[in-house]
This record gives sequence, C-alpha cells and structure tokens, in this order.
Amino acid sequence: MIISLLLCWSLILILFFEIEFSHDRTRWTLAGKGIGNYRVTVNDCPTFTSGSRFKKMGFSYDNKYLMVQGKHSGKNTFAVFNIEKEFIHNINEDIQKACLSEDSQRLDYQAGEKLSLDFIGWHQDYDYIKFDYEITHSDGSETTGFFWLDYEGGKILVANEEIK
Repeated sequence: MIISLLLCWSLILILFFEIEFSHDRTRWTLAGKGIGNYRVTVNDCPTFTSGSRFKKMGFSYDNKYLMVQGKHSGKNTFAVFNIEKEFIHNINEDIQKACLSEDSQRLDYQAGEKLSLDFIGWHQDYDYIKFDYEITHSDGSETTGFFWLDYEGGKILVANEEIK
C-alpha cells in the first residue's frame, strides 16, 4: 500500500512538476507544469509564470542565471532569469537579432526563413548558451547544427552545421 502511494506521488510529480538543482547544489528550481502554462519557483521564491507550455530549464555553472524553455503556438520560447538581480529577460528577440547580425555570418540564415531552436545547456566557464538549431530555407532545404550564444554580448560565437 505504501509503495503504491509513493509510486502514485512520484508519477504526479513527474507529470506536473520538474525540479532542477544548481551545479553547486545551493539553489533549486521547481517548474509547476500546468496545461498551457507553467510557474517557476527558485528556492521557494515564486519567480515568474508563463503562458507557454514548459519544456526544460537549466542553471548556468556560476549559478547566476536560470534558462527556461517553453513552447507557445508551436514555437519555442526562451527566458533567462537573473537570480542575483531577480530579473527575467525574454531572449527570443535577442536570439533572432544575433542570428541575423552581420557579425554572425556563421549561420546560413536569412530573414523570413524558419528557425527552430532547442536549449542544450550553459558553457562551463562562460555565460554562453548552447542551442541546437534547424533552419528551413526558402528553397526547402534544411540546415541543422548547434551554436553558442554569448548571453551578455548578444552574439553567436561558434556554429557547427550539417546540411541535409
């Protein structure tokens, strides 16, 4: 009986909540996954609520930032929570600008093409965020790969692509 109850609670936690611990285990975050929205709490402090569906999250190695990925209307959404300043930053436009920037000719991406991104994680030594990407070009061809985004500098630093 007790084991059955524990299994039920475990299933409820997996379905409706996701917990993530910082690399040094001094912080934790809980995402309460609702239908069509989620709420993020850091160390028992409510941080923000989003109208997106929760996808994943991860702390930077210095425990300064928490990246949260959601999905809204079929598109991934990205927000970075600055834990020290208690500030949430929607970085969707920053990513788009970085991908289209003249400094960023590392991606074969043009305005109007479809860009799909997926958060992979933070760099161990810098405030760089790694994303997998897929670009559907206007001619129907696809390019996939990954890139590192300098979060504070707003630039793509390294891109590795594979053309299909």
